[in-house]
Amino acid sequence: MKLLRDAALVGTTFVVLDFEGNTPRGYSPEPVEVAAVAVRRDGDSWRRVWSFESLIKPPPHAPVTGFDTAQHGITAAMLKDRPDAATVLAQFDTLVGDGPHLLVAHNTTVEGGILFRYQDHCPKLASTHLLDTVKLARAVVPQAPGYALEALIDHLALPRPAVRHRAMPDVEVTVALFEHLLASADARGLRDLVDVVRVCGATAKATLPVQDSIF
Repeated sequence: MKLLRDAALVGTTFVVLDFEGNTPRGYSPEPVEVAAVAVRRDGDSWRRVWSFESLIKPPPHAPVTGFDTAQHGITAAMLKDRPDAATVLAQFDTLVGDGPHLLVAHNTTVEGGILFRYQDHCPKLASTHLLDTVKLARAVVPQAPGYALEALIDHLALPRPAVRHRAMPDVEVTVALFEHLLASADARGLRDLVDVVRVCGATAKATLPVQDSIF
């Protein structure tokens, strides 16, 4: 398969990540958990390079509510003694080494937005461009009945994690989804990493020029 032997793809570390969070009214989402698995293409298979996961204590304006716990299963008691987002993301950032990296997420808007807001604490992550598996799935699996992660798990018969809506289980299934989509992409005319980025790439906001106010 030409795509999976592309030199640029083989030379890139793909960091699949997921945040679980709270979104208090009038504020941007605040993370309460993050997980990531870094993978590289190694011959005819994928190799895991490193992984990271941590619970995160949210700021006072974004406490865990009963609604939040119903969504992700994380309680206020679980976060009471955990480090804040700045500390956790700074630790996460140290894992991003030299060489080409791309972040991978199922809908990069949330992940990219959180990293941008915390860019002072995770400058490497915030400056790393992203691949969106929702967009890639739309291009590679146009017959799917839906593109939410749950719908794609069912449609593609991916291994279903025992727990959903926690960060690491969602990362694990997104890794499986990403690998499946790349394996199928060649038949859809994607020949190299440039094609993949064209179809599902998202620019890291921290790399964009800042426009000065005219006032």
